[in-house]
Amino acid sequence: MFRLAREARDVWVTWPTRVAALMAAQLAAEMEKASGVPATLETALLQRVLETHVREQLDALADFRVSLG
Repeated sequence: MFRLAREARDVWVTWPTRVAALMAAQLAAEMEKASGVPATLETALLQRVLETHVREQLDALADFRVSLG
């Protein structure tokens, strides 16, 4: 169970790096579509924000205790 939890955590920790560029492009396109003004969103900024929120969520999950008996 510990191994599975660690693997899931590792996937989430690396998730912001994998998706930040795609999300930034999608958000910029939506902002441009809504406003009619060219928009850009800095990938590094979005990645930092995502990393912060993912780590906060993982910290909260680390406090979760399971009783098996």
